[in-house]
Amino acid sequence: MPLRLIPLLLLVFALPAHAQEPVPRTTWPQWLAVKIKRYEAMDANTAPLEIWQLTHKGQPAYYVVSPCCDQYNPLLSAKGRVLCHPSGGIHGQGDSRCPAPADPNTLIRFVWAHPKSAPQEHVPPQLGAKSESTAEHLITTATKVTAALPLSPTMHIDDLPTPPQTAVSFKRPSGAKRA
Repeated sequence: MPLRLIPLLLLVFALPAHAQEPVPRTTWPQWLAVKIKRYEAMDANTAPLEIWQLTHKGQPAYYVVSPCCDQYNPLLSAKGRVLCHPSGGIHGQGDSRCPAPADPNTLIRFVWAHPKSAPQEHVPPQLGAKSESTAEHLITTATKVTAALPLSPTMHIDDLPTPPQTAVSFKRPSGAKRA
């Protein structure tokens, strides 16, 4: 291997370590230090899991990872205001107000993790990465479901098992008139 490639290889292997370098506590904005202190006093099941720093529209921003299940993950401005929710929610795609929260080539840096729920390795969130759309998800799910059905080339749709029927009755509220 030529000697001139060694510095390039060292740089490539050093990048992941640099990308994981945490933001020093001494550089946190005052509002963030207060918020983190409050989070640390909360139960690990209700407090945010992690906070990451990135650049959004040329300004520092903080991405807060919610603890669980269908909760939005807010992106906070350098002043602590909620800018949007890039991910989370029932469909996982956030509130659609900032589909690409991180500026291109942004270094996403680890800020904080809840001490009682912190994973050993902090993996930066994939903000702005292409994710499967709802239509793609439905097609994938339908493909999996139909692949599991017991179909044969000679089978007819009427041969499929029918789900159990449930009786449904609708009662008109007393005093309601027909439209």
